[in-house]
Amino acid sequence: MEGFGIYSLKAGIILTLFWAIYRLFLQKETFYRFNRGFLLAGLFASLILPLIIIRYTVEINSPNDPISLLYLSEMIPTAKGSFTVTLSKYCRQLFPLIYLTVLTMLLITRSFGLIRLFRIIHRNKSKRYAGYRLIESSEFSGAFSFFRYVFVPLNLDETDKQIILKHENTHIEQKHRLDLLLVNALCLLWWYIPLIWLYAKVVKDNHEYLADRNVLMDYQPELYQQTLLNQWFKMPVFPIVHTFAYINQLNRIIMMKKNISNPLKKLSAFMAIPFLAVFLLAFSEKEVVILESVTMQQDPVIKHDSIFRIRSLHEGVQPLWIVDGKEVSTINDLNPENIENISVLKDASANDVFGVKGKNGVILITTKKGSSNQ
Repeated sequence: MEGFGIYSLKAGIILTLFWAIYRLFLQKETFYRFNRGFLLAGLFASLILPLIIIRYTVEINSPNDPISLLYLSEMIPTAKGSFTVTLSKYCRQLFPLIYLTVLTMLLITRSFGLIRLFRIIHRNKSKRYAGYRLIESSEFSGAFSFFRYVFVPLNLDETDKQIILKHENTHIEQKHRLDLLLVNALCLLWWYIPLIWLYAKVVKDNHEYLADRNVLMDYQPELYQQTLLNQWFKMPVFPIVHTFAYINQLNRIIMMKKNISNPLKKLSAFMAIPFLAVFLLAFSEKEVVILESVTMQQDPVIKHDSIFRIRSLHEGVQPLWIVDGKEVSTINDLNPENIENISVLKDASANDVFGVKGKNGVILITTKKGSSNQ
């Protein structure tokens, strides 16, 4: 669960980066196809890049005794990155329950919407046209499209109908449904990341701009805007459909009147590259390589000194010392020659066994025949 939390944090950072660049530099520009590619790149980057980990190696000289070697090999590699997040024990227990509960509720809501759509399709005959099927019915008051189906209300003005069909067919021809499927799937998977919901909105906004531009190639802007306003608020609420009278009409009308943007403004999208490089470096992992091996045959005085050095080197983050099953505050009186075995507990394993006392790691020492006091 800790790994899932770190993955989600990384995905949220990448989504924020692409969303911010789009809102600040690209949203008001008219290169909608480019913007579509940029937004899709952000979704795929948020899925893939958190799985890529850059590792770098730090070489250190081996200590002159086995105790220091064990401490370095077990305790130092626990630092996996500058921003590694360790979830608490309670979060690890509660989050899966909360996550699955909300996910189940969202899936049920989406399922009801799909069932309603399929019932509408089943109850009404569709007319086949080039590239889509048309359903006209009084069951809905606004026009929308779902995959290759276009739904329009009965008794619609013929001009308005043709304009709407042109608009909705653009969604179908340009396969905007694939974008919607991806972003809606991520909304379910990452429902707890606020940015994914805002990201879904800008993806859908851009689809409408693309469809509007295609309609304006055949119809005058004034006529099209009138049709758009006529259909305002006459829309069904389904998350995975394209609605003609999508609620962002004012921005759509403003974008219709904009002049073609300077292509050089597309360069702002490449601002994401250095940020992504910094992102990968920030979450890189350090691997400690101990250059030399040591033997167990060392001078007892040296080994005794090394034990004391371990204790003093990490003053303030003192590990918990357990000798022959008993907690001790000092090991200064312990003769290294009497040590039979040393093991180290860290992270969750230390917390689970020793609680808060084990937060800085636990060093377990077993002496020869319980000779800790010799």
